[in-house]
Amino acid sequence: MIRKCFRGLVVPLMVALTAVMCGCNPASPGNDQGAANASAPQPESAAPVAKKTAPQPASAAPVAKTAAPQAPTAPVAAPLVVPPGNPEKKAEELTQAAVPAKESVGPRVHSDEPVFDFGRVDNTQKVEHDFVVKNTGDAPLELGKIKTSCGCTVAKLTKTTLQPGEETSIHATLSLKGKEGTKTTVVTVPSNDPQTPNYQLKFTGIAVASIRVKPYSLNYGQVDGDSQVEDRFLTVQAVDKDVTFKITNTECSSPYFETSVEEVLPGKSYKITVKNVKPLKEGPITGRIRISTDDPARPQFNVSVYGSVVGDIVVVPSRISVHYNEDPGRKTSQYIRVAAGKVKEFEITEVISPLDEVQVEFSPRKAKFSEYLIKLTNMPANGVLDGKELIIKTNIPGKPEIRVPFINKKTTRPGSLIRRPSPTRPLSKAKTVKK
Repeated sequence: MIRKCFRGLVVPLMVALTAVMCGCNPASPGNDQGAANASAPQPESAAPVAKKTAPQPASAAPVAKTAAPQAPTAPVAAPLVVPPGNPEKKAEELTQAAVPAKESVGPRVHSDEPVFDFGRVDNTQKVEHDFVVKNTGDAPLELGKIKTSCGCTVAKLTKTTLQPGEETSIHATLSLKGKEGTKTTVVTVPSNDPQTPNYQLKFTGIAVASIRVKPYSLNYGQVDGDSQVEDRFLTVQAVDKDVTFKITNTECSSPYFETSVEEVLPGKSYKITVKNVKPLKEGPITGRIRISTDDPARPQFNVSVYGSVVGDIVVVPSRISVHYNEDPGRKTSQYIRVAAGKVKEFEITEVISPLDEVQVEFSPRKAKFSEYLIKLTNMPANGVLDGKELIIKTNIPGKPEIRVPFINKKTTRPGSLIRRPSPTRPLSKAKTVKK
């Protein structure tokens, strides 16, 4: 309808325009023909065009030029199809509809301070800190069970579900007991964040020992059982200038060693001598030196003593530990390495199992000196091997066979590794020597 109305108005306007261009007024009083044409009701406006253009051939060309653009009328009418209303508002709505919707990012875990530097702290203290994590995504964030990189760190989560924009705190505690030097531990926060499913928070800093023991352990390595080992020394000194202390006692759990204390600088520094007092037996060296002080914050220090006394040959492991299992059908296997000790060249002639069902294989290995690998298979785990021995026969003069014991005891938790308890030895008290 709008287009028809529009076309009905265009034709009369074109006629009037043509008359102006020809220098005549179709509606003037002096022009009867024009007045008749203008006053007569003409539903169809094409007739006046023919009457006016016929007597004036010179103006035919302009009429043709003016009438020619009537064909492409669609572009002129295009703006009229806009729905009624506020044009600016409609344009804004169309623009907004053309813009694609914002893509969802899902849950996102984030912390403004994922690393906490606690600086320098005495190693008798604990460090506590609240890490704050936030959901910066547009979907609910689910936090899982927190994990820590060491047993000295404990972390507790206060909330497991965070809505977009919500945050919560994770309270973490780091124990510096016995630590010294730079210390870094990691708190891992699992979540449903697709980009960071295991978000990491960190403690970092320096643990300071106001009283220091050096070395932390005594490693004798491999020693010959026919000779005594050299004396070893420990140093105990105050690092903090404001700390003074006294060593009240030292004890060693091994019967093969004794300790003595020498005061180097009163209240500040001490020297402990560890002496081998009798020949060591073939096998592992194990022990602990306990140092007691009058400092209430650091009343005790422990120093490990370990090593191995080498015999003619070395058997590893020196005891065969079998995981206990009540199922009589449960079988297990294990390897044993036999290498050169004081005797560099030897041969294994036979390996005898305590049970017929246990299968034994042994073969030499390529090494600088003699070395064998023994394979034990089909070993029952229900306790029948406990207390029995594997016999290894060799061609070594004076030591034709070596016996390796089995340990296969039942415990309160089946399947756990069984270890034979070490016999209780009296602790030897130290001899204190003042300088």
